[in-house]
Amino acid sequence: MNALKTCLGSLIAASLLCSTVAQAQTQLPVLMPKLVTVASERSCLGNKDAELCARIHVDVETSGQDWLDLKLLTLVAPVENDPRLQAASTPKQALALLREQASQWLTEQRSELQDALDEDYFTGYEQYAQVRFVWQRGALAVFAHSQYSYSGGAHGMGLTHYRLLDLASQRWLQLDDIVLPSQQNALLDLLIESYREQHPELAESWLASTRKEQVEQLLTDNILPLADGLQFNYAPYVLGSYADGQVELKLTQQQLRGLVRADLMPAALTSGD
Repeated sequence: MNALKTCLGSLIAASLLCSTVAQAQTQLPVLMPKLVTVASERSCLGNKDAELCARIHVDVETSGQDWLDLKLLTLVAPVENDPRLQAASTPKQALALLREQASQWLTEQRSELQDALDEDYFTGYEQYAQVRFVWQRGALAVFAHSQYSYSGGAHGMGLTHYRLLDLASQRWLQLDDIVLPSQQNALLDLLIESYREQHPELAESWLASTRKEQVEQLLTDNILPLADGLQFNYAPYVLGSYADGQVELKLTQQQLRGLVRADLMPAALTSGD
């Protein structure tokens, strides 16, 4: 009788576990992107012959999921590490705070512009940030986080960072979540080989000389899943000059087999659930 009870208990537990897993899978949100302008302001001083301007523009494609929209809004905050933003419990609160930050940023830049006018030198300030929904497949969602800033000088700095989100755990995926255990060295070797093959003129000048430096230079979580593999993305001055723009390295599904999570491979992303 005790054995029967144990068996029945195990069957019930297994049934409950399967039911819970199935329920969790069916409860994965379907993201519904909606463009929200956080801030778009411009302020100029001087006249048409000597006009100095500052501009800030921030927008986000929200998802319709409060917990996720808080994450997305945090990415584009004009002021980083603001504890008030970490304490925000709703997207509405976060949005109000970001708009306040944007206005404060513009006020501070106006002061800098006035100093430039008084001292008779040219400058300008620009800050752009946006998040765009790329696609969703089951529990994996991809977003493009683009930034550009200019604060005088020859040019500004821009970057698009692709971010992978696990909707089930509600976490941004880092490189350690994407690459299988003990496979980072193998991935690094592939990236070095691809850099030399895809951008030989850049690799000759820009590839770091030591293994430690190559790890810091090439192992990135700025990854975009493609139809036939993964694209690794690098900001200007990492693998090339400013004029070379954002350098991309592409690795095929065949090259990556056994190195990264199988569910990030095209076959998994395009197959039925």
